[in-house]
Amino acid sequence: MRVPPQPTEPRPAHPSDLGAVLALLDESIEWCVATGKAQQSRSEPFSAAMEPETFVRLLLSSRAPQARGGGRQLMACAEQQARAAGHTQVRPARR
Repeated sequence: MRVPPQPTEPRPAHPSDLGAVLALLDESIEWCVATGKAQQSRSEPFSAAMEPETFVRLLLSSRAPQARGGGRQLMACAEQQARAAGHTQVRPARR
């Protein structure tokens, strides 16, 4: 006889939850790929990441000539923040 899971109270994640969180993320990616919805997510498992990563959710820069190089400056700032957090990878977040 299968016992239904007991409801749990939501709580903030803790570093010790990393394995469980990665397993859930990998499970969702597997489902997206299997159902043809891979464009909604990345196709490689999160658990495959070998190094800590920083994800850039949104980066906007003007197309005006006087703003030339603004995007590079914003990415340099993101890279600096990533290094300060001990991360070696900076990549775009997918929606």
